[in-house]
Amino acid sequence: MIRKQYFRELSRVYSMIYEAKFKYMISLVITGVATPCIQILFAFAFKNAINAVQYNNSALFGKACYLVIASIIIQCMVEPLANCYNGILVNRIICRIKEVVFNHTEKLPISYFERTHSGDIMARLTSDIEQFEPIYRGTARNLMQTVIFGISALISMLILSYELVICSLVFSSVIFFSNAAFTNILRALSQKNQEQLSKVTQAFVNVYNGAATAKIFAKQENLMSQFQRENSLLAGVAKKTANTNVKKSSLNYAISFGSRVGVLLIGLILVSRNQLDIGSVIGIVTLQTGVTNMFVSIGGFLATMQGNLAGVSRIFEILDTKAEQERYAIQAASDPEKDDMIVYENVCFSYDHENYVLNHINLSMKKNNVYALVGTNGSGKSTLMKLLLGFYEPEGRVSLLGRAFGDYSLQEIRDRITYVEQHPVLFSTSILENIRYGKLDASETEVMEAAKLAGIHEYIVSLPDGYGTFVGDNGAFLSGGQRQRIVIARALIKNAPVIILDEATSSLDTENELDIIKSLQQLADNRIVIIIGHRLSSIQNSDWIYVLDRGQIKEQGTHGQLMEKQGLYCKLYRLQLTESDTISLGYGQPLGELI
Repeated sequence: MIRKQYFRELSRVYSMIYEAKFKYMISLVITGVATPCIQILFAFAFKNAINAVQYNNSALFGKACYLVIASIIIQCMVEPLANCYNGILVNRIICRIKEVVFNHTEKLPISYFERTHSGDIMARLTSDIEQFEPIYRGTARNLMQTVIFGISALISMLILSYELVICSLVFSSVIFFSNAAFTNILRALSQKNQEQLSKVTQAFVNVYNGAATAKIFAKQENLMSQFQRENSLLAGVAKKTANTNVKKSSLNYAISFGSRVGVLLIGLILVSRNQLDIGSVIGIVTLQTGVTNMFVSIGGFLATMQGNLAGVSRIFEILDTKAEQERYAIQAASDPEKDDMIVYENVCFSYDHENYVLNHINLSMKKNNVYALVGTNGSGKSTLMKLLLGFYEPEGRVSLLGRAFGDYSLQEIRDRITYVEQHPVLFSTSILENIRYGKLDASETEVMEAAKLAGIHEYIVSLPDGYGTFVGDNGAFLSGGQRQRIVIARALIKNAPVIILDEATSSLDTENELDIIKSLQQLADNRIVIIIGHRLSSIQNSDWIYVLDRGQIKEQGTHGQLMEKQGLYCKLYRLQLTESDTISLGYGQPLGELI
């Protein structure tokens, strides 16, 4: 009925308390003991008070008063302090768990983020991770309190009347098994709820990211209908969960009421036979609630916990995802030359281990040079550079800066490479901090020099707040060209020996693009600059050009040499020169041929 995996997950949840385990258990025991003490003291106070009135015994009344005072002290001082301490510990534990999960998420391979929707990751790191808190704070503490109270009440009841204890245990067992019957149902519903919540978050992210596109194509209703559909499904799951909880609660109330009535009736029968006094019956009825609640809580704990574990299990999926390797076991190229900074030897790569997107790539890049990678869309240009960044592990041999690729950790490799991608990413902070992200300890002078090389300095100083200007969400307050220039400045300030521009100047006009490339050529001393681009007019002055097609290097040479060959490069170049008459689609096929 109750799957073993739930207990394994629960054990793992409590293992994540880390170094605070002892303090947490102490706070849990104190809070667990305080409430039962109050209930038991009140129960015996009621017994003594009633018997004091019945038998006109002032000594019993005095005992009742002392018991009430003791329970008030515990309730007003001990219990609040213990709960406060427990709450502080839980907050620290949750904070620590969030740090662990976030840190592990940062270490996941790039492939994880490519195949997982950003909305799903957001849902896991927000709503799912919050499912730890009720387990640590409320569920465990309440279970501890009711179990301690139940056992204490059971012992106290045995002292007063074993007959009523047997009656109470029968009803309580029925409650336990009825609650346990709901565990699998609630687990399935909770799992579905968390998954659907993730889909709602994904739909919301689609609405946010596609807002401008939806307005342009007048398709806001489509995005809204997708969101409403997922949201309605979420509401349906929530309704089923609520109905199931209502059924469980109603059954608990009915059996609990029957239990109290049954114990009271049997107690009165024993009183009528002079086998028990009325004060003991009242005390037992009061304590019997604790026994019943213990079984309700254990059953409810198993049922409620499934909802929390459904979300927690999605966090464990992230933690169980293998982190990115520290380094790859890639050997050096067979015979690199002295000035070679990058060498690929028979490099192959496939995303799905079946269809190769790169086939037997052989190339070498020497320092003090600017290289260009050109080709049609999907030819493998960007993938080739992603392998150099260690995003994926290729087949073959690779040398970097005179050493085997495997001699470096991935972090060491990325420290030596500056990569500017086609779609610039800016953080919601100032221009200064965005540029300084490439070198966190950079001075303002270094930041300005990088901005000048990127051709953005004059624009920045013209702003009211200058380099302190807030750029908005991903540079929302800047144009596409301005964003790209800031990202290029960020790359330049890193001062790495390898600079890669992956369509990084696509948002700039030809004149500004040429200016930036000239600046990069000036930086090529003891470095190499690699430019990936479709705009061939901007890369024709490169020292060496590699032409890729269908994952293979088809041609290589200078611009003049490639033009003389009259091959693929020449065809692409001429198509772009005549794009005023026919629009090149990037696949080497003019639009006129498609009409």
